[in-house]
Amino acid sequence: MFDFLFDTSHSFRVFSYLHWWPLIFFIFVLGSVIIFARQKLSHKQRIVFGTSLATIPALCVILRMILTAIDGTFSIQEGLPFHICRTIALVFPFVIYHQSRKWFGILYFFTIVGASQALLTPDLPLSAPHHSYWTYWLLHCTLISLPIYCIVNFDWKVTKRDFWNAIIAGNVYLVVTGIINYLIGSNYFYTSHKPQSPTLLDFLGPWPWYLLAVEGLAVIFFLLAGLPFWIGKKD
Repeated sequence: MFDFLFDTSHSFRVFSYLHWWPLIFFIFVLGSVIIFARQKLSHKQRIVFGTSLATIPALCVILRMILTAIDGTFSIQEGLPFHICRTIALVFPFVIYHQSRKWFGILYFFTIVGASQALLTPDLPLSAPHHSYWTYWLLHCTLISLPIYCIVNFDWKVTKRDFWNAIIAGNVYLVVTGIINYLIGSNYFYTSHKPQSPTLLDFLGPWPWYLLAVEGLAVIFFLLAGLPFWIGKKD
């Protein structure tokens, strides 16, 4: 009945209509959801609603693991939730449910910067109707809406301390995934080599120099992500 989800005959092409339509669709749908929550729900209801919204990317991570196990393509080198967006997806429901402003401040930068990169230059070999296409877009499009949801519905702000916490957390994550990659021969967080699909990393030189370039770009992009909150502030 669902054999079409395992159809591997279609390769994904960046900037094709199958790239742009999910972006346009989810901008409209998730934007409407965020506005609805702000206008119609109480604070407690927004927490429950936001937690439910945040479970969608988390379920996509789990569903992807199940489906790759079914089609025989699961491996610990590719399927574990150690890519940064998959890790964030599993953590965000707890951040919203427990109203953890500190962790939100860290995840804000990773989500806005990381998910934006994933949406603009997807690391996605297969296209629709394969299951990886649907879980990829549902995960990343919903994921990038979560910090916006928190800002709009909980009035959370991002501080310069959050920026430095995110830089520290990013380097810790880099080291941890580097150790994991060394032990099991994987490429989580792309610390071992660049992804096969075209990405910004292609312009940053060979390994390991592109990792140093990413450090510099992370600082720049994190600063840009934080500027809307800091312009005109003296703290």
